[in-house]
Amino acid sequence: MHIGDSTSVGLESADFLHNPAYRLTAQYKDVGVKNVTTDISGARAIIEHWNNQPNSLDAIKKFEAQGYQGCYVLAIGNNDVANISVGGAGPISARIDLMMQHAGSNPVMWLTSRTLKTSGPYTDANFPSLSNALIAACEKYPNLRVFDWRNEVQTAWYQPADKIHYTSHGYKERAERIARALANAFPASGATSSCVVHSGLSASQ
Repeated sequence: MHIGDSTSVGLESADFLHNPAYRLTAQYKDVGVKNVTTDISGARAIIEHWNNQPNSLDAIKKFEAQGYQGCYVLAIGNNDVANISVGGAGPISARIDLMMQHAGSNPVMWLTSRTLKTSGPYTDANFPSLSNALIAACEKYPNLRVFDWRNEVQTAWYQPADKIHYTSHGYKERAERIARALANAFPASGATSSCVVHSGLSASQ
């Protein structure tokens, strides 16, 4: 189950990834995920709603109510960091707790994030708080793994004017690396003992 915000929209979009083999669903299947479901919505945060669309908490509660048993990949937090910076309910650790409580005992891989912004709510200076809070949360939630996307993503993968979302090549990299990181976090033989996981792909790809 992949729950994402606007930074996941391009992962499944033919506009960005013309070849279906490069898209997120195909990449998950390539590493052995049998059933892939995505719940992706732009401007999504954990607590706040945008245009009455389901937020991240609504999404995970829905799957919890359906009795979902499986792995969650959470590619969220961008809008939470930004919202907190302008007075939204915090800290970020409390928002992480909300999601993890509804994930139950299911395995969870949560992505860190990065932007190229140097000012405003989405300035990258705000984003280490998400990384630090996620890593700290591993001590509380043994089923949580953190994919350190922040330290894998390359500057060239961002849309130059946007500085938050990715180019087609960036989305291709993101899809493959998320899937590889998931396989490393929760291999068939059991979960890795490390809180922080990586895709294992080289930076030069």
